[in-house]
Amino acid sequence: MTAELAPIPVPQQLRAPHKVVKAQASHHTRLRPTNSVHSRGLRLLQAITAEAEGRGYRIEAVKATEPSSYRRQAHSSGLLAVAVKGHPVLLDLTQEYDSVAHVSTVAERRRKERESWFRIPAGDGAVMADLV
Repeated sequence: MTAELAPIPVPQQLRAPHKVVKAQASHHTRLRPTNSVHSRGLRLLQAITAEAEGRGYRIEAVKATEPSSYRRQAHSSGLLAVAVKGHPVLLDLTQEYDSVAHVSTVAERRRKERESWFRIPAGDGAVMADLV
């Protein structure tokens, strides 16, 4: 048995967002993607919440855990939960990063010669525009 899935429409602008999406917009640190895709992430969350509620599922906010001594920011395992038949399914958005070979500068090479403990980075993180 194969089910035909229809695409979920994603709004072009975030108007009258769901209360859980609105809460994520005000807590910018919990939505991890960079500023360039932050708006898109909120619109994706809005589309998911609207579709889930349209199917009769309940949307719940996920509380962040308190920051611990080794973690500076609060952390949770999801941005929101969709309760399907009483079982919460956590949803999260992350942004992919790609590693690019680091080109050492003259200053880094000089410092390496002066300080034996200094390491020139092997790669630099490059932000990709894809949300996962």
